[in-house]
Amino acid sequence: MTPCDLKEVVRQQHMIKTSDYQSERAIRQILSQLRKEGIIFIPSKLGKGIYVRINHASKEEIDVYARSQAKHFKTQYFNTMLPMKKYVQDQHLQSLFGQLEDVMSDEGGHD
Repeated sequence: MTPCDLKEVVRQQHMIKTSDYQSERAIRQILSQLRKEGIIFIPSKLGKGIYVRINHASKEEIDVYARSQAKHFKTQYFNTMLPMKKYVQDQHLQSLFGQLEDVMSDEGGHD
């Protein structure tokens, strides 16, 4: 089965068990591609490697997934984005102070 055929098969499913397929990695990639198209599968409460289409998921499954995504975003913010923001601000401040020092040294020569 070609990757395009496999993607079409997965697209039609309501539940996916990754171990049912030869390559779990390929299935996860297809799930990611479909997510970009608005077809969202989320982890099922039925077990590891089982994904259910969000419009067929229980409220509990959706809530658990939403909480885990929110936790991931919070972790990503504090571990990556906030340090990046501080780094960029520091770089910007150093640049501004460098410009200020240039202005000050230019003005100092006019005395």
